[in-house]
Amino acid sequence: MYPAYRGHCLTGPIMVSGAQPGDILALRLVSLRPDSWGWTVVAALDTPVTRRLGLAEGPPSWLLWDLDPDTAKATCDTGFSRSVAPFLGVMGMPPDEPGEHLTIPLRTAGGGNIDCKELVAGSTLYLPATVPGALLYLGDGHAAQGDGEVGGTAIECPMTTEAVVSLVADPPLRSISVSHFRHVRIVLRRTRPQNWFVTDLYTESYGTGDPVLLIHGSGSWGVDTFGAQRTLADEFRLIIMDRRGYGQSPPAESMGWQTDKDDVAHLLTELGSAHVVGHSTGGTVALIAAAMVPHAVRSLVVVEPTVWGIADPAVSPPERPAAYQEAWTRGQRLSAKEFMIVTTEAAGVKDAAAMISQSWASATEADWAAAEAMRRESWAGSAPIDVAALAAAGFAKVVVVGAWDLDLHPDLADMWASGWRQAVAAEHCSLAQAVSGRLVTMSRSAHGPMIEEADTFNALLRDTWRAASWALSGGVYFLTMFVSGLVNLYTRDIEIGLHFYRDLLGLAETFRTPAEGTPEHVELELNGFTVGLGTVEAARRVHDIEAAPGSPAMVLVVWTDDVDRACESLAAAGVPVLQPPHNTGNNNRNALLRDPDGNLVEIVSKVS
Repeated sequence: MYPAYRGHCLTGPIMVSGAQPGDILALRLVSLRPDSWGWTVVAALDTPVTRRLGLAEGPPSWLLWDLDPDTAKATCDTGFSRSVAPFLGVMGMPPDEPGEHLTIPLRTAGGGNIDCKELVAGSTLYLPATVPGALLYLGDGHAAQGDGEVGGTAIECPMTTEAVVSLVADPPLRSISVSHFRHVRIVLRRTRPQNWFVTDLYTESYGTGDPVLLIHGSGSWGVDTFGAQRTLADEFRLIIMDRRGYGQSPPAESMGWQTDKDDVAHLLTELGSAHVVGHSTGGTVALIAAAMVPHAVRSLVVVEPTVWGIADPAVSPPERPAAYQEAWTRGQRLSAKEFMIVTTEAAGVKDAAAMISQSWASATEADWAAAEAMRRESWAGSAPIDVAALAAAGFAKVVVVGAWDLDLHPDLADMWASGWRQAVAAEHCSLAQAVSGRLVTMSRSAHGPMIEEADTFNALLRDTWRAASWALSGGVYFLTMFVSGLVNLYTRDIEIGLHFYRDLLGLAETFRTPAEGTPEHVELELNGFTVGLGTVEAARRVHDIEAAPGSPAMVLVVWTDDVDRACESLAAAGVPVLQPPHNTGNNNRNALLRDPDGNLVEIVSKVS
């Protein structure tokens, strides 16, 4: 692909004013956005790794990737898709020696080809300067990588990087180190521990917050259906599942709603409670599972669900689903493509062969595999929906449908002309009424509002989840009224407090007032959690209260990867240690410290 290999594609040198050899640079990675394309190659070079794998003799094998940074999805030219987690492979400074230096080695002095997939946006990398001015280089963008470049490369790609470089007087270590605290939480009460799902289903999880389970329909898979909803992970924990036989979940002897309903009910039980979203057949599964375990459902949104037998037979005659089920059963004896043709014909499309052939020509291997899985599953239209149980349930129910506007979707005219579309619309309207739910029509959509009108659909989901009146927590229902918040700590000396939380713990400053001079209030963020620092003078002026920093009314908990190393680094920086690292049960190892105002700070890691 490239005529002459001379090293990585890097940006630099970046001169850091005042930096001298031995000084420590803090490189805070603010954002990392891959471009729209990438590549992977194996057996391109003769290395000890390729020789060990038996690939050194070649020939090289390439994968070319389409990258979508907005949905965090990568799809290669063979049709395989995966999520992205962008980072930079090379971050470092040149050796203090004359001559040309390879960019491939990782050097303990100054960094280099680190290739650490955990160094994503939000991390801070500390590097010792090797030359005057530092001369920092950044590059070697990776959209995703395993635990090391075992095959020789990652998903190599162009990368737009926003980073902040500063010199620090009191780094965690005097060598290469990372501030990579995973999350922060305030300990207010005992909470239900997170369970691992005892299931062999494949799920992808994004974000933190109230859990949301998303269930795809037939002929697709999890992230293919709900990729555009991953932006909601800024506020919620999204769990996108692959139903059995789809995506990366294993098949079952009996595929379809009969098996899926039990899987979903089980997942909801394991989660404790969750919002549920289902599309098409996945909507049918969501309806059945929600009726099975209503105590584990916070809200239910079904999109174009496959339901029959609820509407007035005069509008939706039973002959329609009977004919469709016959076509489905007959098609299961045919190829996947022929199955798609006969079921599309049963929905009223006259030239179904031309429609399917056109879409089949541009389909990927993943699409073909999904069509094959669809051919093998039982038809969801015959599934019994316990509308009475759903109507009696206290959670919010929303039925989302497309308008199927012929001006926007002229290829669907046959479905209207045959009466099929009118019958489906009547079933959806009757479903919303029967379960005491709300019917929402997306004006520009047909069968896929979550894709066709992603922004509008996401706003609906966010509003529904936020407005869910009651949420189950530890067996007690409480009213949900609030959207976000922060913990504000009062400090006697805000500059000393900033040094502790920003420079030592690695929180990123996001706001201060006043902007010039000594601030009276500063906000800092760590992986979505915000901590405020306010002066005791501000508390007196704004609230007319006398703040008493250091009274042990709360503890700020920070999770890290190695509590012993973190505690040692903080103690070396002069942080008071009340309790050194000790095992506390539940595979946790904790240490207790005080910030400069005496507030309790607990650092925790899991015991391996």
